[in-house]
Amino acid sequence: MQIDFDKFRHDIEDRHFVNVIHKILKLVINGTILPVEEESIFNSNGLIDTYIFEGAQGILLDQNFGNRPFITKSNTTSKNAISLINKYRVFDEVEIVYVTRAYQTYHGYGPFNDMRTKYDLIDFQFETNKYNPYQGEFKIDFLDLDKLNYSLECDSKFSSGKNIKLVITCLDQIGSSNINYYTNNSLKSIHFRDLQLKIDKQFDGITYSYSNCANDLIVK
Repeated sequence: MQIDFDKFRHDIEDRHFVNVIHKILKLVINGTILPVEEESIFNSNGLIDTYIFEGAQGILLDQNFGNRPFITKSNTTSKNAISLINKYRVFDEVEIVYVTRAYQTYHGYGPFNDMRTKYDLIDFQFETNKYNPYQGEFKIDFLDLDKLNYSLECDSKFSSGKNIKLVITCLDQIGSSNINYYTNNSLKSIHFRDLQLKIDKQFDGITYSYSNCANDLIVK
């Protein structure tokens, strides 16, 4: 999305920003939010048993590995988390969990095969990623196995030697036990439990799950 700088409502947005800061300050004053420093979190003297680092968007948007200019100017791999882990050395065990839907998605402009096949999903009525004027269309297509393998390869320099797992989500939305996927520009199909055989990575565990619209969340 492009913004006309001269037509942008600077004064209104500045006041909105200040109001938000005041609201955050009130939350700090009444104790709802507790500001802490990085060192105090990782030097907790055993008070914290488990640390969870959440990834920043998808690996294919990474500033170093993504397809420019359609990137976010940050590290979306496990690089930042691993840097903190190596810095503080308070972690007995490190587990990296990769997550992919059973199909591929893309929000906005960028390198996406523009729905080469009409893909109708089920249990999709509560999807929160929808068209908006800031990001544009939310696009859906069959899983691209080549991109999935590339993403895992991008992160391998950070995840090497770690316990790695994979979660394949939204299986209820594809309406079949088989996952359709592209590889070398060919469309193929495979049972979801056999997809791991096509992935260029050995995992210490794979979990299959439904979407948040499903009655059951975990495939037994």
